[in-house]
Amino acid sequence: MLVVCVIAHVLACLVYATVEWQGWGGVHDSWANHVTITVPGEAEYVLNCPDIVATAVDPSAPPISQQGTLKIGDETVTVLECLIPGGDGVTYVPEAPPAIKYLSSLYLAFTTITTVGYGD
Repeated sequence: MLVVCVIAHVLACLVYATVEWQGWGGVHDSWANHVTITVPGEAEYVLNCPDIVATAVDPSAPPISQQGTLKIGDETVTVLECLIPGGDGVTYVPEAPPAIKYLSSLYLAFTTITTVGYGD
């Protein structure tokens, strides 16, 4: 079981690094910008937002990313929010915190190595 956990952790770190690399590399429209994660009782998050300095192709369009605030428990934190490509073009969704990104990556890794499907 320990071997499975270590392999899952390594795979999760690779997925997490790939998602982060998408943002660092200046990729403004990648698969990670389209993935949303819903945490029951909290919020809906997008897996990765484009860089904050990214601008839309159309100058009259709203910015792709912006700083926003999110209330977590009794605390208000500053987060990066972005428009989801193909969305309504008005609603900004906060980027997932690192813990949610890692847990989602770990779920993907465990599901990949221990089952034959993803619940489809």
